[in-house]
Amino acid sequence: MEPTLSTSNAEAPVLCEREDGLAIVTLNRPDRLNALSGPVMDALHSTLQTLADDPKVRAVLLRGAGRAFCAGGDIKAGGISKEEAAQLTTEDRIARLRRQMDSAALLHTMSKPTISALRGAMMGAGVGLGLSADLRIASRTLKLETAFASLGFSGDFGGAYFLTQLAGPSAARDLMMRSRRIDGDEALRLGLINELVDDDALDAHVLALARELAAGPSIALRHMKRALNAAADGASVAELLDLEAAAMVRTSQTEDHKEAVRAFIEKRAPRFSGR
Repeated sequence: MEPTLSTSNAEAPVLCEREDGLAIVTLNRPDRLNALSGPVMDALHSTLQTLADDPKVRAVLLRGAGRAFCAGGDIKAGGISKEEAAQLTTEDRIARLRRQMDSAALLHTMSKPTISALRGAMMGAGVGLGLSADLRIASRTLKLETAFASLGFSGDFGGAYFLTQLAGPSAARDLMMRSRRIDGDEALRLGLINELVDDDALDAHVLALARELAAGPSIALRHMKRALNAAADGASVAELLDLEAAAMVRTSQTEDHKEAVRAFIEKRAPRFSGR
């Protein structure tokens, strides 16, 4: 049965559906606007780590169930229970949160394209999480707010990194320090999102994009993502040329490249196999 973006299991904090190389991951707390409790963060990290390590998965789509992507950390429930907190040192709690936050790093660095579908509330930890994907498609209902300063927090899930990389240091400081809420139009202008679509079109649009990437030349996309991340992290021209030279030779030897050449000559769309 073909997966859709509908919620199918109200019990699981994170859902994962698969089809033909595409994994669809859903934050599944619509009644709480997908706020991140401890169990949600643990389940999300475990799910993304499994997908990152699975060679059969060629693209990952992350979205939130219901009318919001993610309203940030669950202030009421907290990231850890009082009982657990009493048994853990400060260093233990730091290590636990750092592991949970690795979900953003996995979306950013895993060797396959990642896409986030962003609608409604995208706040706090949800900002870093949503922005960590390679491609970010938003609904016109998007309301983005870092919210950390208003709660006396410093920020997590890579918000400072991804805001700086995508919008620049000046905009990142403004959005972090003032907790200023912005809509989809401003997010698009700042470069935080790639596309802005009507809310009723978001699910179908982002699913089509995710399927397109999952059907693409996965070896080439892996090398491409590695070079793009290296460039964003300040690699020198010489280092990037080294990466590109090695990747071009390696991808020239793949079945995907040979299939693309045949398809070009035969004037048809290529059928990539990921080999």
